[in-house]
Amino acid sequence: MKTYDVIEQYIVYRRSLGEKCRTTAFILRQYYNYIGKDFEFSEITEKINLDYLYGEKKEITPGWFGKHSALKGLFQWAYPRLLISTIPLPEALPKRPAHSPSYVYTHEELKRMFFVAENLPSCKKSVCILYGRCFSTFVKLTYVLGLRSHETIALKLKDLDFEQNFVSINESKFYKSRRVPFNHQVKKFLQEYLEWRKSLSMPEHKEASLFYTKKGEPETVSRMRYFFKQVRTLAGIKRTDKSFHQPRIHDLRGTFAVHRLTAWYQEGLNVNDLLPFLSTFLGHDRLVHTQVYLTMTEELLSEANKKFEEYVKINTHNEE
Repeated sequence: MKTYDVIEQYIVYRRSLGEKCRTTAFILRQYYNYIGKDFEFSEITEKINLDYLYGEKKEITPGWFGKHSALKGLFQWAYPRLLISTIPLPEALPKRPAHSPSYVYTHEELKRMFFVAENLPSCKKSVCILYGRCFSTFVKLTYVLGLRSHETIALKLKDLDFEQNFVSINESKFYKSRRVPFNHQVKKFLQEYLEWRKSLSMPEHKEASLFYTKKGEPETVSRMRYFFKQVRTLAGIKRTDKSFHQPRIHDLRGTFAVHRLTAWYQEGLNVNDLLPFLSTFLGHDRLVHTQVYLTMTEELLSEANKKFEEYVKINTHNEE
C-alpha cells in the first residue's frame, strides 16, 4: 500500500476511537509529504525514519520525540495488520534536550509585531490566500485572551457571546471546555473585525469559522505559524540564548500569563489569591501546570515568582 493510504486509514482509525488526533495527523501528513505519498509503506526503513527525525541539521530537538511517538503509534498499528514486516524505528531513544523556557515578549516587541502583522507585505500579493486582517486578528486574540493557537483558529461565530462578554473554548486540550471573558476593548475589537468580515461576504451562520482564506476556506493553524515566522523576522525579534526554537505563537500565551501576573504585582494585589483564577483562565486544572509559563527575567518580578513557587508547593502538598 502507498504510505498516504496507510496513514490516512490510521488517522481515521484513531478518530473512530474518539480521539481528535490533531497533532498526530499533522505530523504524519508532514511525514508522507517528506517521503512521498506514493512511497510503498512496506519499504520504509529505519534509515529513512532517522533522516526524518533528525532533519538536515542532525539535531535532537524537542520535536524529535513528538515525531517519534507519532511514527511509533503508526507502525505498531500497521505491524499486526501485515502492512510492514518490522517496526523501522530505533529501540534506544536519545537523551532529551534541556527544556527551553517560553519566550516572554516585551510590550514593545508586541507593538512591533502587531504592526507588522497588520501590514505584512506577502499578504498583499495576489497569489497569497491569507487575509492580513484575519492574520493580525488571530495573533492579537491569541495574546489578549491567553489562548492556545489551535483554540484561536477553532473559534466559530457561535462561540462569541457579546451579551456576557466571553468566548467559549470547546473541547480543547484533554477535551476540556471553558469560557474566557473579555473586556470592552476586546469586544469593540472583535465587533470591528466581524464588520470587516461581513463586508467580504464571509459565511455568517453560527457554525462558520471566525477566520477564512481568500478562497473561502477555514484558515489553518499551520498557515498562521508559517506567516508568524515572517512577522517575527520583520519585527526583529530573535532569541539569543541556546534555545532550540525562536519565539513562537504559543509564547504569546505564556507572555499573557507573565504580563497579567506583572500587572497584579505592580497593582499591589494579593498574587497568591489570584493565581487560581489565572490557572482557570488558561484552562489548567492544577497550579503546577501554570508555572511553566511563568519564566520571569525582570528583577521586578522576582518577589512575585517566589510567592508563586511557595503557593504552588503548599497547594501541591495539600493535593497529595
